[in-house]
Amino acid sequence: MKVSFDPDVAMLLRRVAPAGVVWVLLALPSQSVYADDYPCRVALCVPSPTNPWSIAACVPALERLFDDLAHGRGWPTCEGSGVSMNYVNTPFDPCQGGLNEAGPGAWVIEGKKQPNHPTWFYTDPASYGISPSASPQQSAGGDAVANASLACVGKLMGTYRTYVGQYNRDYQEVNVAVYDQIVWQKPQSPWAIDVYQNGQFSRRVHWK
Repeated sequence: MKVSFDPDVAMLLRRVAPAGVVWVLLALPSQSVYADDYPCRVALCVPSPTNPWSIAACVPALERLFDDLAHGRGWPTCEGSGVSMNYVNTPFDPCQGGLNEAGPGAWVIEGKKQPNHPTWFYTDPASYGISPSASPQQSAGGDAVANASLACVGKLMGTYRTYVGQYNRDYQEVNVAVYDQIVWQKPQSPWAIDVYQNGQFSRRVHWK
């Protein structure tokens, strides 16, 4: 019988599989075969550049991996794959592209410095070219509300003071940090694993 892989699994094979190993088992539904192949299925799936939960051939292995961890059965090992994993408890992924996490509960907004203006000029949102309709947002952590998003921030442009909240409730003066770039992450399941390939961080996989 001719075995075929869907495009996502084929991509994983080209990217991760060690030379000389034939991963035909990924396309076979047999439970007895799957039981023996489980560690290497995990090693193929978790480094996927796309969400491995979106790859049908990976879902059973991922479900078993998280179930094993929940019941203290330890980590699967696929010899020669170069893949290792660590458990982490966080709802967010690491910031990418040279960005860093804002401080816990930090108030942030995106803006730019204008050329040829002295430091004392930057005292309010308008001085950073921020629209009057734009409002600072609070990053996760600290005294932020539950399920707040995480701000991944670029270069600090400066700061200013402003009031947030409602006049009759939770009205407070805060320090707002202005960054040239902000990328927001919505929280996911805090139950996650960090994946490493040959000792280098690859990605974080959250429970679906």
